[in-house]
Amino acid sequence: MPWMLLERRPPPLSRVETAPSTDSDPGLAPEEPKATSPDDTQEYDAWLVAGGLPVALASVGLVEVLVEALPRPRSVFAAGPATIAALLTREPDAFAVRTKFEQLRAGRFLARAILLELPIAGSMFAERCPWAEPQMAALAKRGGCGRPELYVFVPTTGYQAFTGEEQAEEAAAGMTAALFSPLDEIAAIGAALAAVVERGYSHVLVIASPAIAAAPRFEQLRTRAEKDGCRVSLLLVDPGDPIPPYHYLLPLWGTVERQIERGRTAAQAWIGSRRKSVGATGTVAGS
Repeated sequence: MPWMLLERRPPPLSRVETAPSTDSDPGLAPEEPKATSPDDTQEYDAWLVAGGLPVALASVGLVEVLVEALPRPRSVFAAGPATIAALLTREPDAFAVRTKFEQLRAGRFLARAILLELPIAGSMFAERCPWAEPQMAALAKRGGCGRPELYVFVPTTGYQAFTGEEQAEEAAAGMTAALFSPLDEIAAIGAALAAVVERGYSHVLVIASPAIAAAPRFEQLRTRAEKDGCRVSLLLVDPGDPIPPYHYLLPLWGTVERQIERGRTAAQAWIGSRRKSVGATGTVAGS
């Protein structure tokens, strides 16, 4: 069962050693810098992630790898159910990411996300349903101590900041409703790119599906951002073929675990390609 993942801490990734936290809150990120290797020399000012449930689950696997393989960004911009992965970027290591995700899962986050897929009134029910809301609000409060600032896309108003307890108090009515609203992924990514350009960020990482990355609208947005001085790198995650929504609710199918593993595999392959680039040229190449 999924909760059994919490009984045993997985072995750490081989490349990074995470220093123990000295804070009274065991969930707080350590102040000590992580061990680095040549492909860590290129930092990203922001990570951008947007997508529905398949991309959201794959992005959880991505985050498990990235929190131990890359320096934390200054900001994370997120839209749709993939905001769950953005919330988990505030955790100190892969085990904490997995633990928090399983708590969200136990709070019926998946059932709520599936409501969004239902025709006619599904999105209305998903926005108003309180499932997993306390856990999401608690994650939104986890600002400071080296954690990235979180910005969540609200279709009617644009990105809303959740950088501390005062913003997180509105999470139940604001962030979670936006998280389970119908989403135009490219519009959300475009709004995030406009925001990072306005902030003067020089390099951002966009986590997207191949379908989104191949869209002409996305390429136009990427070109515009780079003309304005912000380099845009891509980390592609393929959510695979469409999956019947009820499969996510049946642990015996293993659908959730397979989607998360897709994300881990994509992130590890991407990190590996960066290492090869460093070995071949002495510099870091963004995809």
